[in-house]
Amino acid sequence: MKSDLSTKLIEYSRGRIIGNEPQFLSIFYSAITAFAPKPKEYISTIVTGESSGGKTHVSRVAVDLLPPENVKHLTAGSEKAPIYSRSIRDDTIKFIQFAELQKLSPSIIEFMKSLSGDDDEFVYEYTNSVAGNTVQLKLSKKPYTITYAQGLIDKELQTRVMMVPIEENAEINKAVVLQKFGETHIPYKDHEYIYDVSDVASEITDVVRSLASHSIEVLIPYPRALIMMVNHHRAESKRHAQTISSLIKASARLNFWDREVDEDGRLIASAQDVVNLISMFPVLQSTMQGSDLIDSFIYNYLLGHPSSSDSEIIRAVEDEGLTELRRDELHNRLQRLETENYIYREASATGALSSANFEKRIVAPTVNWNEVYECDSSEVIDPLTGKVYKDIRSYGEYIIERYGLEIDEEEAERRAEKIRKDIGLDEAILRNNIITFERENEGVTAQDIVSEFNIPMLKAMDILQDLEASGAFKCEGDVYKFVPYDQRR
Repeated sequence: MKSDLSTKLIEYSRGRIIGNEPQFLSIFYSAITAFAPKPKEYISTIVTGESSGGKTHVSRVAVDLLPPENVKHLTAGSEKAPIYSRSIRDDTIKFIQFAELQKLSPSIIEFMKSLSGDDDEFVYEYTNSVAGNTVQLKLSKKPYTITYAQGLIDKELQTRVMMVPIEENAEINKAVVLQKFGETHIPYKDHEYIYDVSDVASEITDVVRSLASHSIEVLIPYPRALIMMVNHHRAESKRHAQTISSLIKASARLNFWDREVDEDGRLIASAQDVVNLISMFPVLQSTMQGSDLIDSFIYNYLLGHPSSSDSEIIRAVEDEGLTELRRDELHNRLQRLETENYIYREASATGALSSANFEKRIVAPTVNWNEVYECDSSEVIDPLTGKVYKDIRSYGEYIIERYGLEIDEEEAERRAEKIRKDIGLDEAILRNNIITFERENEGVTAQDIVSEFNIPMLKAMDILQDLEASGAFKCEGDVYKFVPYDQRR
């Protein structure tokens, strides 16, 4: 029978957390990148969610598996306490868990950027309040996790970390209430949760501890098989590719006794490591595209159900058991998906109807399964379900069906042609891309549009004036800025 430590991780997670398995895996695998031989492989995480939504608990449960001698828990203190902490400069400390922050101050944001930046080492300067002299601290890059209440996060910081949104819904809340009253073996989505996992925890921690005493290089033999998961149109795509690579390597290291070794002494990542990566896909999607499992479900639902009403979409989301979606929450999601050109909306006598744009897909777990198979044709196990597949291609067939990745090309082209004819898709794409550019750069000028999109100046000015007239933009001198929907007149 196929075995992999990922199944032990899921067993442990379900013993201590209700739901949120992909989130737990993402935090844990990111944390053990601390034992990678090269700092460029480190992954830091920001765990987000509603107040009292379980952020701190999920993060703590994942980090508890690391050897305590290699982890520093920084509790709340002065704003700059983390910067001055000796643990930042202690080579024994491999990973840092920050206390939950309600607000990220500018100084902490800049420090976090450096701690998870591209440079292996950096210098932090501050003025000694007593002596009045400037003090320089030479610090090394270290991975960390931080929990943060739902809200705006610095865009540049987001590109340097893995965003982990905690899932919360009525069913999870109901199960947590039962847990608070002392109940165990609580059913949720065909699995049982909350039971003793002390032996499993010790087993995993012992394996992680062994990583601290070895420098293990990992070779990924199927690099081209994974590039379709990266949105190459985003400036941060190189960092996203590094995140995927680091997670694959972390999975291989954790199972080092079960991975082959090449002639240079490097571990060779297996097909199982791809499966373990896909198990974290809802979190990867949030990091790489700013979308989540609900966005993906809505998009895939609209692929098969064009011209759906808001009520139909809400019912489908709830039937899937994802969340109880309020109409205003759905409206905000649809507005964002429309702005980013993943869907289009059309008016009808009964209200707005939504359809998917076949010409721009939300990032999906799209893998060249055949290329992975050529490197490793052995059986794999899905840690989330426990099901064993004869090879990676069989698992791929399940993923294609699970995420609705197969599209009838003839039907897709027919619908795409209807979009082009009815709403002028090329122009709509251009305008949505201009809006996206403005939001990423906090402003756009006519010259920006000429340079970025290679169109004449007169047309660029016409588009900006039209967007201003529609209320989408406001003009501040030569710079145009996006106006959120709830602030438009």
